Amino acid sequence: MLVTAYREIVRQRLALYQGVCPVHMEFSDCAEKTFADALSYLLKHGMVKEGEEVALVQSGRQPIWRSQSTHNIQVRKV
Repeated sequence: MLVTAYREIVRQRLALYQGVCPVHMEFSDCAEKTFADALSYLLKHGMVKEGEEVALVQSGRQPIWRSQSTHNIQVRKV
């Protein structure tokens, strides 16, 4: 599981979980750009291939996502 985090402390804590690969990534003011950046990272590092489907999970209170802490799951084709 690849997890992007904009705060270093969050990335460090996520590194303690088995099967989690946390990477630091600046989040854009636009959620769609942040998703595109994450998918580009996966492609660049050979973690996915064109045409594959991935699950994007949003979680937290980052202002670009929502005003309250909630979770959202989307399936996207790379």
